[in-house]
Amino acid sequence: MSNPDPQDAEPAAEALSARLSAFISESPLAAAMFDRQMRYVAWSRQWALDHGADGSGLQGRCYHEELPDLPPQFRKAIAQALAGESTSCEAERYQYPSGRTVWERRQVQPVLNTGGAVAGAVVWSQQVTDPGILETASRDRFLQAMDATGIGVLELDYRTGLVKASDGFLSLLAIGEQDIPKTLTGWAKVLRPADQDAFRAMSDQALDPNGNGLISSELRPLVSGCEKHLQVFGKVFFNGKGKGARPEHFVCLLIDQTKRQQLQAALAKAQRLETVGQLAGVIAHDFNNLLSIILANLELAALRVPGGDAQDFLKRAIDAAEAGGNFNAKLLALTGENGRNPEVLQLDSHILKTWAMLEHLLNESTTLRFLPGADGCYVRVDPPELDGAVINLVINARDAQPDGGRIDIRTADVSLDEAAASRYPDGRPGEYVRLSVSDRGTGMTEDVRKRALEPFFTTKGSGLGTGLGLASVAAAAARAEGFVHISSEPGQGTSVSLFLPAAGRQAAGPQADQKDIQFGNGELVLVVEDDPRVREATLQRLEAIGYAVTEAADAATALKQLSEGEPVDLVFSDVVMPGGMSGYGLAAEVRRLFPEVAVLLTSGYLSRAVEAALEMDNRPELLRKPYTLKVLAQAVSRALRTVQQEE
Repeated sequence: MSNPDPQDAEPAAEALSARLSAFISESPLAAAMFDRQMRYVAWSRQWALDHGADGSGLQGRCYHEELPDLPPQFRKAIAQALAGESTSCEAERYQYPSGRTVWERRQVQPVLNTGGAVAGAVVWSQQVTDPGILETASRDRFLQAMDATGIGVLELDYRTGLVKASDGFLSLLAIGEQDIPKTLTGWAKVLRPADQDAFRAMSDQALDPNGNGLISSELRPLVSGCEKHLQVFGKVFFNGKGKGARPEHFVCLLIDQTKRQQLQAALAKAQRLETVGQLAGVIAHDFNNLLSIILANLELAALRVPGGDAQDFLKRAIDAAEAGGNFNAKLLALTGENGRNPEVLQLDSHILKTWAMLEHLLNESTTLRFLPGADGCYVRVDPPELDGAVINLVINARDAQPDGGRIDIRTADVSLDEAAASRYPDGRPGEYVRLSVSDRGTGMTEDVRKRALEPFFTTKGSGLGTGLGLASVAAAAARAEGFVHISSEPGQGTSVSLFLPAAGRQAAGPQADQKDIQFGNGELVLVVEDDPRVREATLQRLEAIGYAVTEAADAATALKQLSEGEPVDLVFSDVVMPGGMSGYGLAAEVRRLFPEVAVLLTSGYLSRAVEAALEMDNRPELLRKPYTLKVLAQAVSRALRTVQQEE
């Protein structure tokens, strides 16, 4: 078409270059020139054909009004051109008002007047009809979408031997393009040795023209020192059919399942612990009550029997009863249903306080060394649980060195970011205090190391281990919101590390009184216990250490005695009792109605249901069954002092 008549042009158009208008009009490409209001000034024949218009239909009309559904990318390019900036738009799908759909790429340039100011814009449009260009644009968008969702894509062209991998694919395997295998069976080297034969067989089946060409497998590569769990789904496309068919193209997706596997492993571990906990809950209460009776009577007998061989026999029996209590405590520690009392403590100082106890665990040929590195660092943990964990680790380290050796206990404050935490199966980012117990003993194979934290799994001989030691260590760390990591190699020794969340630099809570048996001064203790045998043993023990006693079989009877004016100084109650009110419920009522009466609780088993229902501030101390006479005396003395201080 020809240029529009200058007499009909609007004043803004007159400022545009006449030579440029003529060039646009005669261009064989699709092009148009607009003024600053995006009104048509000039256009080419191809532009008019593409837009389904003629010369008389475009002059002076606004482009935005004619095509209100312009892609946002193109609108932005026009605004940039009117601001003086040339812009290119990649190929994009667009539908004209006529209903015709095309792919177009555009270039928009500003038009300057003789004074150098922007007077309008020129738009060059090219319809994309090359299937290769469209395929490339679509493929790029597809790969971008896959990378955004963490899925890698690989393509192998059997005709040319070319291999293309997305950035996400390379990132998941931490390899460069030069390291990509050129054949399907070549990927077997990424697998664990035990899985390579099965993968090759699957690859051969996928390359069989009579098969479906599908492949599905799991890769377990070591990426940056960590084992990844990657899932592969692929398909081989053939050229031809039957025996003459040849593989032409292979496409596969690589999906990272590492975090999912970790979550599933954690869930399976939690389910195993819950099963053990249910079993423990059934037997723990009665078992601890029996141990309490045995221990109480042995200690009472020891107080009355003169010295000699009888005292030795009683001492051995008492030690055996306490050992039974320790085994039950380990069982309950797997589920956390043993009445925890976490405290904030300085780790290095606490280990030093228990050093003499740890040294008693060793034989003459084994030495113990402490390398403190967490000075001033505090953790929040249940002290008996921490002590039990360290004891278990020291015993395991001792047993791993039957001919003697050295055990090192190390502490350090560590900070784990996302990358560092990912090196540990149960790791999470955060600030930690690490406690490690290391030996130079027999070490573990990889299979043993992976199962070492399972309940009841042990490699020790019959009668030498229960399989609960490391499991209870892991459970204790988990309840402190930390985790355990085991590093070991056969013949090179083992190092077990507890990562406990750092609790800042606040002062530690008061330590338990370590004095000898503290005798009472005739204070009246009301013992609330439903088992008559346990109740009788408790009454006798309290009388033996200087307290007056009275008794009740349930919470309702105890409250009735208090209401009738019984001059009770301390209520000593079991937690799990019949009658609809637990020991905690009784404690709450005593605190409300008789604030001058002290409360001390005891239990061999504390269910989550009971503990979760509690809403008490400053809960009373919980004494775990079975307990020694010394521990009972100290707890009663503390409870009485607490009420006296409040008064």
